[in-house]
Amino acid sequence: MGNRQPGAVRVVKHGGCCSRCFPCIPFNVFTSTEAKYKIAEAVLAGGIQSLLLKYGHSQTSIIGFSYDSCLTTANACLLTSIVMLISCIISRHSIETIRTTPFEWIFNGLACILYLSSGGYLAFIVNIFLFPLYMAIPFAGQAYPALSACYVMCFFAAIIHGIDAYKAFRN
Repeated sequence: MGNRQPGAVRVVKHGGCCSRCFPCIPFNVFTSTEAKYKIAEAVLAGGIQSLLLKYGHSQTSIIGFSYDSCLTTANACLLTSIVMLISCIISRHSIETIRTTPFEWIFNGLACILYLSSGGYLAFIVNIFLFPLYMAIPFAGQAYPALSACYVMCFFAAIIHGIDAYKAFRN
């Protein structure tokens, strides 16, 4: 009885609460660079969309087509980024497959161009038409600061999509 050796103890490392509760979802996908780009793209597009819908809708008679073009760009990029992120969550193999196809760099390149053009157009219209109204009635026009933040977010989204397009093209 005294010659008994202790058995090997195996320590299993869990990835956190989420991986214990939802073992079918590989949460380590979120640590990849590609997933971080997609998350940033989706968050920026969602922020642009919410600012435009909350503050820009009442100003459509003043800002016109710049509202429509920016909202359409944000909606299209949000939907595509979320679909790509979901496909990456479902299968780690799908993110590697998507990155090697021309769709990834074409989509990101077009999204970069669309964000630059619609954000630039919104910046021009907001500063030409809404800024004088904001200076005349400072607290009545909350649309000017919100839409200014919106076109700045468009430029950040364009930068992220441009970097993502370049990295996808290099692969």
